[in-house]
Amino acid sequence: MTRLIAVGCALLTLALAGCQTTGDPNAGGLFGWSPAKARARQAELERDAAANQQQAAEAQQMTAAMQSRRQEVKSEVSDLQVQLQKATSENERLEGQLQALMQARRLSATEVDRLNRQLVENEQLREAARRRVAAQTVDLVNDHNAQLRRQIMLLSEN
Repeated sequence: MTRLIAVGCALLTLALAGCQTTGDPNAGGLFGWSPAKARARQAELERDAAANQQQAAEAQQMTAAMQSRRQEVKSEVSDLQVQLQKATSENERLEGQLQALMQARRLSATEVDRLNRQLVENEQLREAARRRVAAQTVDLVNDHNAQLRRQIMLLSEN
């Protein structure tokens, strides 16, 4: 019997010695759980949580920056639309003045052809401006308006 108890103790000792300890209380059971490994596991989980919180904070900052930039761009587009509308309205008014002057003046066929080409280009420019709102478009319409003003002044002087 003593021998049986000794063999049983030896087997139990061997079984316990062969068990690997863990820091996860769900995996280690009663004898396989190690407080030191549990603390290390907890520290690792806390580091992972802190890293995830940092990533979330960075993502929120990026989202806020992108939303702010989006609002800026919307405001810029709105301003450009207003500028383009003003320039286009002026362009239409100037074109009407030029056409009236062309009809009132006796112009050579060459001069009429040149001015008609300019009016066609002007209409094409306005059509392009309706499709694309950009700072360059506003500048192009304003430049064309300056050309129309010059033509009107030249015809008004004659």
